[in-house]
Amino acid sequence: MNRSRFFLFGLGLVLLSAVGAGVYLYQNFPELLRQQAEHYLQQYGVDEFEFEGLRVSHTDAGINTLMLRGEYQNFAYQLRLTSGEARYNWRTLFTGEVDSLLLTSLDISIAQTGPGTSQNTGVINVKQLLPRHLIEQLPLQSLAIAHWTIDYRSANGHNIVAKGALQFDQHLDVQLRTTLAGRELLAALRSDLNDENLNLDLALRENESDIATLSARLTPATSGDETWEWDLQGQAQHTPLLNWLRELDTERELALGIPAASEFALQGDSQFTASIHHPNELNPAAPPDSDEALLRQLTARFDLTNKIRQLDIRESADQINGTLELAGTLQKGRIEIAVQPFTAQGNLSTQQLSLPENWRQWLLWEDTVPVHLETTAAIRLASTNSASWSVQMPAASLSLGDKDTRVRLQKLTIDVVASDAGQMAISTRLSASLSTRLRKQALPQLEI
Repeated sequence: MNRSRFFLFGLGLVLLSAVGAGVYLYQNFPELLRQQAEHYLQQYGVDEFEFEGLRVSHTDAGINTLMLRGEYQNFAYQLRLTSGEARYNWRTLFTGEVDSLLLTSLDISIAQTGPGTSQNTGVINVKQLLPRHLIEQLPLQSLAIAHWTIDYRSANGHNIVAKGALQFDQHLDVQLRTTLAGRELLAALRSDLNDENLNLDLALRENESDIATLSARLTPATSGDETWEWDLQGQAQHTPLLNWLRELDTERELALGIPAASEFALQGDSQFTASIHHPNELNPAAPPDSDEALLRQLTARFDLTNKIRQLDIRESADQINGTLELAGTLQKGRIEIAVQPFTAQGNLSTQQLSLPENWRQWLLWEDTVPVHLETTAAIRLASTNSASWSVQMPAASLSLGDKDTRVRLQKLTIDVVASDAGQMAISTRLSASLSTRLRKQALPQLEI
């Protein structure tokens, strides 16, 4: 009888202690969580940690606001989360796994306070950088951020603000919108987390119209993910794209060297497609002239169509127009490009001909003179190595002037080899048939 009383008394004390501990934890859980979080986050330079509206149950937890502020590796940062909710199975919660996380908004502000840390210049493993493998390392089954914002300020004061949304479950979908030099840049990244495919779409917009777009799809080219294939396609509008590059050059101090619009104006559009293969491991730090140089690690085919409606170069040429179609390959570091037969015409400044004024008057040439170029066979360009290029232009026709005074080169063939082995060396071979008409008088044809 006494043993039963002692057992019941002991059991009562245990239950009373458990209830007391539960009440204590319930009342002080936010503060205990704050202390543990601050201790854990110290390794990432967090010096301020605040949250409000914490609520916890055996199946889910929620929070109204959370704020982190600190500095880590020459970067000062602040993170603010609004309306977060996590769902979990309490049996797996102690292992750090969460079923789903839903955030209404996530705002991140980053300011560079010093020189960046040195980057890893070693081999890049493409497979390990794919979304599927990065997400597998997260203790989450699904994540949704309805609205996120990143405000980044570099050490030189340049500021970039990007906004978007993120969601992953069986698929990853990331949306990004930012502004660069007064133009909208839109990006969309999509990936099926059950395979290795990745899709990326970029668009540069001005007044709700696309001035440049790029679509890229990455897929395994062989079994075992030993090699990868990129399928690319895109288009660009020349005039608005050049204007944007000029403004970006001024705003970011990139030193692109693009002439002002008053000196160089281009109207037209370009379209291209490309297919690029490369191994899973890439070494971008290999010297350009070595067997492991980055270009030697790539195999590519590409097609480009340039429609030039009008090209004006101050004091050189104006109203140049034509269409250039070219196809190229890259293999073992060697680039080969074939420019398909084309016709181009426009006006050339007579100042560029270095003719005396009295000669120009006698030839009846004014400030500009018509120029016409036509090719009947493909022009071929090739890089024999990293410092050597060759150009072959067979069977072309070039005329300068009008019906009264005209100089015309027919059957024009040009071979040029340029090599830069410490000092530029150029070798040129040219042959043509020259026919000349001066002030309505034809001269005998000459072979050059």
